[in-house]
This record gives sequence, structure tokens and C-alpha cells, in this order.
Amino acid sequence: MKKKVKLKNETETPQSISSVKGVVKLLTEYEPDLLATILINVGNGRKIPISELIVNQQDAHHLLWLDRTLPKVGYFVYGLIDRVIKREKVMYINFKKEDDVPFTIVIFQEYWKEFSYTEEDLVGQHALVYGHLRKNEYEGNQKTEMLIKGDKYLEKFKTKKQLNNINTTKEDE
Repeated sequence: MKKKVKLKNETETPQSISSVKGVVKLLTEYEPDLLATILINVGNGRKIPISELIVNQQDAHHLLWLDRTLPKVGYFVYGLIDRVIKREKVMYINFKKEDDVPFTIVIFQEYWKEFSYTEEDLVGQHALVYGHLRKNEYEGNQKTEMLIKGDKYLEKFKTKKQLNNINTTKEDE
């Protein structure tokens, strides 16, 4: 009788991804090469690897401002949360600037009831956020923003290793 050799991460890849948390799990529990094999339908029968939609804040900024984003397609953007600013009707979550590139998550007051994270929960944490990128130009500065409507659009990373898996994936492309 032959013995079956067990391989690392022998679990099957998920058949569907229904949340940002699912993408974080995919990034942290599977080999980076796998991301290039998972195709996402972006409309009109066109499918692309999910790895093309997972970008750091610099890549998100450049894609957006060079008009290279896919229309009506959400992106997964990761970075280190530097600051949370809560105003009367809007909350801003700023990623730490990388190469002088700002990235801000915007949550309007009407969605605060769907957002339970506090400043203490977020500052200093790596996070993956999902949504549509939007341009904001103010006093000659180009800023990249993403509007979200609650917790389900943002997932924190627990360890540096998880972020390294994402970086490895992007560098290998």
C-alpha cells in the first residue's frame, strides 16, 4: 500500500470569495503564485487574475491618476494606517504616506453605524480595504481616496508576515 505524501497547504482553494476577510485569508494561507490563477469576472465576459486588483497605495494612486483603472471595478488596496480624523459628518482614515503618495479611506456619517472600528483599533495596523478608487485634487495636490460603507470593506492584518505575502505576490508579477 502506497503512503500518501502530505503537502503544505493541501487545502483546496475556495470556490468563491465573498468578503475582504476572505481575500485576506487567501493572501495569508495560500502561496502567492495561486493569486495569479484565480480569475475574477470584471464585466462583459472579461476575466482577470485577482492579483491585478490587489495593489499597494502607490500602485492604486498611479493607476487612478494615469486613468488605467478598470471602469466600475473595485480594488483591494493595502497599507499601514497612520491616522484617523473624525469630523462632524465624515471620517478620514489615512494610510501612512509611501513615497509621498497619500491614500485616504472616507466614511460618511450615514455609514458610521456600520463601522465599529475605533482610532485605537486602527492606527499602526496594516489593513486591506475594498472599494472604488476616486480622485481628489485640492490646491494642486492629487490624492487618492476610497469611499467605504462599513466594517465589511476593511480588514486589518495581524502580522507583518501577512503583508510580506502580499508584497511577494506583487513583485513576482
